[in-house]
Amino acid sequence: MTNPTRVCLVGAGRAGQVHAESLVQHVPEGKLVALVDQSTAALEKTGDRFGVESRFDSLEQAMDSVPFDAVVITTPTFTHRELATAAAARRKHIFCEKPMALTLGECDEMIAAAERNAVILQLGFMRRFDPDFEAALARIEAGEIGQPMLIKS
Repeated sequence: MTNPTRVCLVGAGRAGQVHAESLVQHVPEGKLVALVDQSTAALEKTGDRFGVESRFDSLEQAMDSVPFDAVVITTPTFTHRELATAAAARRKHIFCEKPMALTLGECDEMIAAAERNAVILQLGFMRRFDPDFEAALARIEAGEIGQPMLIKS
């Protein structure tokens, strides 16, 4: 067996717990080794639930303290660019929840940082490949549905 991919989860709230559950229960090649959140309560709850000892209030502290290979970013969108570029600079692979960033320029910065440091940057948005979403888009484009105002899935 190869060494597991060591992961630091940045954001220990609801979305972070979903990713923690996936890592711990369904990704045998992955190991959740660190948590980052500014909320002590979220760190305690998620850390205790998933047995993660290493808990930090900043990504920089985690990167200075615990060896890991990748980050999963589940924090609010306005933090994504800063976290992703910092992780890339330290050669950590990045899985970032949607939306990627607030502006196209921020997205471009994230992509450039990943390319410059030869790390993988993946966005957590799988619905674009879902056959039902593709069919809905085709019907919208054909004028069958009209202008969507809200989509709940």
